[in-house]
Amino acid sequence: MVNSNYTAESFDSIVQLLLEKYKDWDGKAQFTDTPRRLAELYNEFCWSPEKIEEELNKHTRLFEDGYDEALSTSEIDVKTLCPHHLLPCTFKVTIKYKPNQKVLGLSKFTRIAVILGKHPVMQETYTRELADTLFERIKPYMVEVKVKGTHGCVQYRGALQNVEIETKVSRGSCDEKPLIVYSGEAKL
Repeated sequence: MVNSNYTAESFDSIVQLLLEKYKDWDGKAQFTDTPRRLAELYNEFCWSPEKIEEELNKHTRLFEDGYDEALSTSEIDVKTLCPHHLLPCTFKVTIKYKPNQKVLGLSKFTRIAVILGKHPVMQETYTRELADTLFERIKPYMVEVKVKGTHGCVQYRGALQNVEIETKVSRGSCDEKPLIVYSGEAKL
């Protein structure tokens, strides 16, 4: 599932530039595979739009069920990158939806949430993209996406704080009914 667009060679000059001021680090064993590890990291976090679309298409099959009560996921862990600094962000995603007689497999919510984080993305954009993707592809009566995020750019530079940012987007409408809560782990 990982793109292989980046290679160790594509990161070699960046690593050399970063280590240039630390002459005593040159040639140390712990930096030998750093370009390869960076390539693997960015291949994991930075999928192409085509790869994201391909994976979304695999995980949005609906089942006729007649079910139309509200359903909510618990917090789904999503790891992504901030587009401003390319530093890690961690999102806790909660999805609430009311199906329109057709249901999505429960594990698919987790997969879709993770897939949409596979590119550098602002939390506000991610929240809107996830709500819009679910609303357009599964056509429920309503969908609500809440994202709590911690951001490396806030933790390690600038504000230097470990704050949690919350965003929320709703599409459609729903009367309040009892929820079924699903707790799941991402297994791609």
